[in-house]
Amino acid sequence: MTMAATLEHCLEEHKISYDIINHTRTFSSMESARTCHISADRIAKSVILEDGKQYLMAVVPASCQVSINILNDIMQKKLSLASEVDGKTVFNDCELGAYPPIGKAYGIETVIDNNVWEQKDIYFEAGDHTEMVHVSGQQFHALLGNVRHEHISRFRSDSHFGHKWPY
Repeated sequence: MTMAATLEHCLEEHKISYDIINHTRTFSSMESARTCHISADRIAKSVILEDGKQYLMAVVPASCQVSINILNDIMQKKLSLASEVDGKTVFNDCELGAYPPIGKAYGIETVIDNNVWEQKDIYFEAGDHTEMVHVSGQQFHALLGNVRHEHISRFRSDSHFGHKWPY
């Protein structure tokens, strides 16, 4: 599989300069970081949540996990992890769990963690488990527009904790 068509269209529409990083098949953002020799702090990982009415994308560094409690307080919602079936419905041009952190391209409200927002270079899934997109922090900001950014993550104690989604 190649870059998701929705993501490619969004990058072209916003005239974003980017590089594609090809790598062996991985099934988590931490594994992608190790395989590509990239700091996990610079990989933007999307986490899809729902409140029973709509979806919300939280974007955190691969080195972190989203704090749903903090996000609930900020958004004044009762969010929980969305199911894999929900993800495949919304991201129909992506492989399961390889969702680009560009929620607006898929019509999803997005909140990004400050730790990602402050990076000079950012990498993220291209829609499959064998390619990542590399953009400058400035290009990432231009792509996301006025997305809300907050402290919504905490560092992972290890790389093997359970999620409904294969991060």
